[in-house]
Amino acid sequence: ATSSATISIAATDSTQFLLAPMVAELHAMAPNLRIAGRPVQRLTKPEIDRLLGTGHLDSVIGPSVLLPADLRARVVSTEKYLCVMRRDHPFKKTRMTVDDLCSFEHIYVSPLGGDFSGEVDAALAAIGRSRRVIASVPSVLVATRILETSDFVGVFAESLARREAHILKSYALPVDI
Repeated sequence: ATSSATISIAATDSTQFLLAPMVAELHAMAPNLRIAGRPVQRLTKPEIDRLLGTGHLDSVIGPSVLLPADLRARVVSTEKYLCVMRRDHPFKKTRMTVDDLCSFEHIYVSPLGGDFSGEVDAALAAIGRSRRVIASVPSVLVATRILETSDFVGVFAESLARREAHILKSYALPVDI
């Protein structure tokens, strides 16, 4: 309650988005505490080691592939991914097929910006299929805004899809990632 420290957390955009409501809760408990959010994707493994070692970073939350191999870590959660679209999207089926997934125009969340493919594309390629990604955006906030005002679809972690269920409906992906 009397701390005036700064807590620095590196996490993915979607994790920071999900943790955002906790900032007010922390402020109520410790009004002089400051929270610094950093994009984990913009840090190299050596930078993560250096920042943790010097106390400039307190915690890292992200996919294990982004973390140094010798970092003491534990699994916080495992996520399924869902295809998301606006609640009144014309797609009305109860289940999505690979053909359905590939027929849509997609928004891709690329935290470092500019990428147009990822794990979904690799899973589709493994079965000889592909999707059409028409826009790459660096933030789930931007992706959500585009999705809620268009017929495009995106792929979000289940926890994020649930958080945005008031504006987006979701379907299980017909491919495993």
